[in-house]
Amino acid sequence: MARRTVDLPDDLSEELERMSNDLRISQVGLLTIAGYSLVARYKTHGPTLFETSQSNVDDRVTLVESGITEENIQYVKDHIEEFGRITLVKVFGVKAVPKQYHVPTVDGQHTWYTDYRLILANDKGREWWFAGCACGYGGEGVRGTHQILTLLNIPFPFVRLAEEDRIMFEPYQDHTIRVAVSRLGSSLERQPIAQYELTFESAGDLYRFKEIAENLGYVNELITPGREHDDRWAYIRDIEIARYSDVDTGALKRWFTESLGFIVKHRLRGTLRVINDSDRP
Repeated sequence: MARRTVDLPDDLSEELERMSNDLRISQVGLLTIAGYSLVARYKTHGPTLFETSQSNVDDRVTLVESGITEENIQYVKDHIEEFGRITLVKVFGVKAVPKQYHVPTVDGQHTWYTDYRLILANDKGREWWFAGCACGYGGEGVRGTHQILTLLNIPFPFVRLAEEDRIMFEPYQDHTIRVAVSRLGSSLERQPIAQYELTFESAGDLYRFKEIAENLGYVNELITPGREHDDRWAYIRDIEIARYSDVDTGALKRWFTESLGFIVKHRLRGTLRVINDSDRP
């Protein structure tokens, strides 16, 4: 019978040689013992021994495993319709996370651990654990936490996220925004046309409105203003019109009211209200 040889990785070959010398057993003998042990485990556990799986994680938990913050943010954008009403937020800093969020992943005989530092739970019992977000320092992970909370319309001060090492709260989600419509005059001054209050049923509806408004072509950008606004006005957006400068302001207001009303009522779940001058801050 011809002898067959197997090329082993350098680190495994070195360890095998060291164990052989320490135990005074040939390397072939060591491999034979290891082989019998592996066969016995396979007979006991079956092929699941070699499958990748997460342990101690409930089926209702979605693990966002990427440690890259931008990929965590993109996940929320791609699945924003699924989150519903968020009832609990937990954020952990760079120190050790609670044991339940230190999750092992088993791949055959190898195990590694992932720390999940942003935890979201909704009113349906679902949870999302994010590995690329955190709190307690002035870095990318904190920016990701703040951006995800903003996408879900959960106001929370960035300063607290940066300074505190452990945060837990029951959030208030407000899916109401105020949209100011204006156009640029001949001297590039802003000429107000109208303001609207739009109330949506979910963060997904508000996010889709933002996408629709930008894709329609008459919107330059939607802007979140500075922190000088109080909570009620924290989510004002400006729609700035760069064309139609020769159209009557009254006609533009009627057109925007009808257009926005149609979008909100028929394409999204929401309501629209025209704000009078007396309602403005």
